[in-house]
Amino acid sequence: MSSPGRKLTPRKAALTFLRALVVALIASAALSYIPTPYILRAPGRTTPAGPMVHILDHKTYPGTGKLLITTVFIERASALACLYSFMEPASELVPLGDVSRVQERSDDGADIGMAISHYTSQIAALRYLDYKLELVPFAVRVTDVLAGSPAEGKIRPGDLIRAVNGRPVKTVEELQKSVRGSSGEISVRFDRGFQKLELKLTPRNHLIGVGGQTEMAPGPLPVKIEIDSGGIAGSSAGLIFSLQIVDQLTPDDMLKGRLVAGTGTIDANGKVLSITGARFKAVAAHRAGATLFLCPKDDAEEARSAGTGMTVVPVENLAEAVRALTGAAP
Repeated sequence: MSSPGRKLTPRKAALTFLRALVVALIASAALSYIPTPYILRAPGRTTPAGPMVHILDHKTYPGTGKLLITTVFIERASALACLYSFMEPASELVPLGDVSRVQERSDDGADIGMAISHYTSQIAALRYLDYKLELVPFAVRVTDVLAGSPAEGKIRPGDLIRAVNGRPVKTVEELQKSVRGSSGEISVRFDRGFQKLELKLTPRNHLIGVGGQTEMAPGPLPVKIEIDSGGIAGSSAGLIFSLQIVDQLTPDDMLKGRLVAGTGTIDANGKVLSITGARFKAVAAHRAGATLFLCPKDDAEEARSAGTGMTVVPVENLAEAVRALTGAAP
């Protein structure tokens, strides 16, 4: 009979620890596969924008400080993730059906959103810096559809017609010429939002029954810029990308050694558009050591609700964001 006070030998203690560890790992793995009717949202990672933005064949100016891109961690919650949410006070479990609170209005999580933000952030930054951008036609925007026409019920106002019979059309005149020059059924390729669609139409009297206008976009940019987002998806990094471009192309030290984080979709005119998840991004920024958090004006109250004590600066456009940085104390 063993004594109650008898100690385990080092070998038995090690075996006991290993057994407990194996049981814990098995239990953890099992819990990670048990689904729940929730989505987990939590502060995501922060990433410096500097290494992502490459300006080629143009003079750049090194500065001090860093601009941080912030993200939200979003995933279907397993039982293990639910346990994690109880230990992470900044996280949130959202019912699976409450999609409006999970999806980013700025299309975070969509690769196409990030691709668009690469382009618009460059245009916004170069326009702010007074570079001349040449506008060129690139597609035909449908403005109306004639009742009873071949296009009725198939093409909608707002659709962007890109090609007819595989040949690109960039102007209203090119679209009309392509339709008139075709006999019988034609193939029309167009965009509807982020969807790329193609359908067959049979013109009537050499018309398909749509009114349209030529859409213009900036042609080749005067400064060659490459952005590598490093696997980050969505469009809400646009504001930070624009600021990074401005910082690299101007001699003034905009950041003055500070660690600045932010979020916000940006359009080609420099307008900063609302996103969701501002409080999660504010927490991520604070944990990364940022002292200043830039965000769209409509999301500032949510960002402040995170209670980090960090300075939250609401901005409506790129110019305001630049002024907030250049006018603030280092």
